[in-house]
Amino acid sequence: MTGILGSSRMGMIAAMLVLSGVAACAPTSTVSPSASSATNGTSASATTPTSTQPATTSQSATTSATTAASCAPVATASASTTATPGTDVARPTLTGVTAATGPCGDRVIFQVAGASSVGYRIGYADQLLGIGSGLPIDVQGTRVLVINLEVPAYDDAGQATYDPKDPKNLVDVSALASVRQVAWAGSFEGHSLVGIGVDTVRPYSVTVVPGQPTRVIVEIAP
Repeated sequence: MTGILGSSRMGMIAAMLVLSGVAACAPTSTVSPSASSATNGTSASATTPTSTQPATTSQSATTSATTAASCAPVATASASTTATPGTDVARPTLTGVTAATGPCGDRVIFQVAGASSVGYRIGYADQLLGIGSGLPIDVQGTRVLVINLEVPAYDDAGQATYDPKDPKNLVDVSALASVRQVAWAGSFEGHSLVGIGVDTVRPYSVTVVPGQPTRVIVEIAP
């Protein structure tokens, strides 16, 4: 009799463990986010609801939802931000400009040394004007996305930290979809100005990634 009771208890414990394992391993699905379009200068926002039901979506659908969420928010209106005060000792300087294609569009990347955050102003304009001189600079494309970085391209001694060989073509845009040209407008009184020529007005986002160097990433939607 004792053996029978012992076997029953062991069977019940085994069944409980099996049920617990099933509950812990039940997959969940990610629902595609819904985003509101940018209106009156406000950027689009996205929400990503989740479901506790067993997953029925394919891996590609989940990947698409994740990519869509990471690409928001975007806007076509002008924007600006100021650097957050920190413990930076050296004077922040612009040291490089590169370009690449990203999951959300074309990227123009500014490298800044000596700063954990960077202030900037950005917006679309009909024409790019040289900083300090005010003279017009020809830029290919129908509109120019102008970004004014609150960092100079020279150090305290006046030595250039970024001196492009071809000011009219800072990067190779042959592999980019929307960007037609990236032109240098100069650096003056602690600011550096760059114009990004695009085929048409497109939504964009700006991300500041702290590091060595800190990167300011302008991503233009396709």
